[in-house]
Amino acid sequence: KKRGVEFSKENPCLGKRAGKLFLLLHADDIMICGCKDGVQKLIAELKKEFVISYKIAQFPGDEFEFQKRTYRLCDDGMDIMPGRFAETMIKLFEEKYGPVKCQQVPCGDEGQEI
Repeated sequence: KKRGVEFSKENPCLGKRAGKLFLLLHADDIMICGCKDGVQKLIAELKKEFVISYKIAQFPGDEFEFQKRTYRLCDDGMDIMPGRFAETMIKLFEEKYGPVKCQQVPCGDEGQEI
């Protein structure tokens, strides 16, 4: 609030600043979306008060991490790659039940492409 961010009543993890900058907070992680100047200004303000690390993603191919997931900007949006949890879950499953087998899932052609 000291930085002019208004938080949602329905979801207090979501905030906006001057209607141009948007934030998603989770514990000690913040994802900030908006124009580069606004993002850099907020980062400079936060650096005066906190020790922070950050990465600015601006162009297709740029990546950043948030909540143990990697986000990659694309020409038509953003790809979100799963974190390391899937690999850990498979390893734990295989330790208890044996190797995982690939399975064909019956569905139409659309589902196969996805």
